Amino acid sequence: MKNLLLIFGSIVFTLFAFTSCQERTPAEKAEDKIEEVSDDLSNSFESDRDDLKQELEDTREEINEELEEVRTKMADASDDAKAEYKVQVNKLENSLKELDRDIENIGKQIADGWKDFKVDVKTRMEKLEKELDNSL
Repeated sequence: MKNLLLIFGSIVFTLFAFTSCQERTPAEKAEDKIEEVSDDLSNSFESDRDDLKQELEDTREEINEELEEVRTKMADASDDAKAEYKVQVNKLENSLKELDRDIENIGKQIADGWKDFKVDVKTRMEKLEKELDNSL
């Protein structure tokens, strides 16, 4: 009989321990959901940043090709045409400098914006957790 009670008690304790680990408060569920959404947004930001960076790099490559083409034409051109090509070269080189600056800054700007966003979300999450805990 004692063994039977001990076995029954062990089973009840195990079931209680297992189910108590599985039950989550509304605040914990909300926190999990917010973390999930936060991760999704993070992935979306990274994807958008990567797409924009690739677009800028593709444009940079096109400008380099155009620059090479203009320089080749300039080598065989008359003096008047060389002056026009020189203006085009200057414009293309300036465009390259701007693109390089944009490519360099894209990561910084998105990272700064992401940090601000993440702090705001965490603040709202903490407030929500407190409200959920107080409502229970």
